Amino acid sequence: MAEQNSYEWLLDKYPPIINKEQLYRICHVSKKTAQAYLEFKFIPSRNTGKKTWKYSIKLTDVIAFLELRDQAPCDYLIPPNW
Repeated sequence: MAEQNSYEWLLDKYPPIINKEQLYRICHVSKKTAQAYLEFKFIPSRNTGKKTWKYSIKLTDVIAFLELRDQAPCDYLIPPNW
């Protein structure tokens, strides 16, 4: 039997669409690492073209990313000097 999603609590705490500020807090990473996750397409996002709230990120995509990162953390390392 599949293990129940351990990140379901995020659905109650955050809106369905989040920004980069919320992303780095959810993932427990730096702002730079959160930016790299988006630029390397580890987490799908939509560039809004705005200076603030530049990225629209679906919370469900973040949860899927966190589950995959937990299973294979080496697959989601950011290259040095990116």
